[in-house]
Parts: sequence; structure tokens; C-alpha cells
Amino acid sequence: MENILYVERKDIEDFICSDDILFIGKDHAEFPPMVESIMNNIQVGPRSELESDPSKKQIIPYIVITKNLCKQVFMTRRLSSQTEKRLRGSYSLGVGGHAEEVDMGGDFIFNAAIRELNEEVCVENVEHMKRVGFINNDTDSVGKVHLGVIYHISCEDVSVREKDKMSGGWVKWVDVSRFNMEVWSKMIAGIQAQLSSDSFPHVYNPINGECY
Repeated sequence: MENILYVERKDIEDFICSDDILFIGKDHAEFPPMVESIMNNIQVGPRSELESDPSKKQIIPYIVITKNLCKQVFMTRRLSSQTEKRLRGSYSLGVGGHAEEVDMGGDFIFNAAIRELNEEVCVENVEHMKRVGFINNDTDSVGKVHLGVIYHISCEDVSVREKDKMSGGWVKWVDVSRFNMEVWSKMIAGIQAQLSSDSFPHVYNPINGECY
């Protein structure tokens, strides 16, 4: 049985009143309280039960990979072997997946982001990874039960590790709208400028393992 991390919707209801990119950057007044609320109210439960329960929000690290000052973004396409049937065939600007029980301890959202990144892709020459915001969408069955935590990394070399589940390649940011993207990626397509900003609250350097 796969155990994943979630929060009760009621514990974050004050922060997710809209279907949108929620908070971008540490200058947004509600960014720290949102992180704190998740950290203080996290629970563990079976994914099989949570996938159909909109009273609970599963935590999903969603990592956007760019290069050339965010002029290019690594886009993936979910293949028919993907676990999440509702997203098969769609294009994505983020890699990631469920935060799991194994990630507990310290900043478990960050732990999950690093684990998911290393499971799905091979990256080289990464400077750092930044937690840059949250994303919520209650307009479809997938979004109603998930809460995205957006991370950003910049690197020159990346390739898909899970080739049986997805394909991927670099795309010019100005061209992403041409693809049939999943809802979260459509929402992220408009925050290119914010991703290139340096004003973010949590930075991880995967080379030396330091957070600052």
C-alpha cells in the first residue's frame, strides 16, 4: 500500500480560495503561513483512498526546469504507462509527484521534491533549487485532491530517467502554449518572469546538499 502525505482541506482553506497560482516568492505575505500550516498539519494516508476525497489535499512537489535565463523550459509528455490515468498523453512544464511517508523528517516537502526530481530525470550542472510558490485548481477531478508546491531549478543538461513513463525535451518558453498541457502547466506558463527572480525563501544546492 502506498502511503502519501496530505493535509485536511479545512486546515488550509483560508489560503486556497481561488483556482490559481497562489503565492509566488517570499514577499507575498501569505507564503510563510501557508508553509507553516502544511508543516503543522501534515498527515499520512493510503493513496488509494485519498484520490477520491476532495476534503483532503495531497501534497505534490512540482519542479520547473529551465535554462538560458528561463527562455527555455524542459517539457515532458506523460505516456500511457503513467500511474495517474487522468493525465496520460498531456504535456507538462513540471516534474514531480506525491510526497510520501518516506519523506517525513525536517522539510518533508523539500525532501519529496529532491526524491521525485532524481527519480524522474537526470540533471547536471544545477545551481540550486528554489521553492517559489503554490498552485491550486479545484475545477477538475485531479486538482480537487492535490495541492502543488512549485520549485524551480536552472540547469544546462537534463534527460528523462523514467523513459517508460514519459518523454521530454527543451522548448522555448514562448512556444509552450502550442502544446496540449495539463491544467497546472497552463497556469504556470504565465510566471516566467517570477521564476527568473532571486527573491525566494528556500534555496537548496544539490551539489553540496546545503539549504539556505
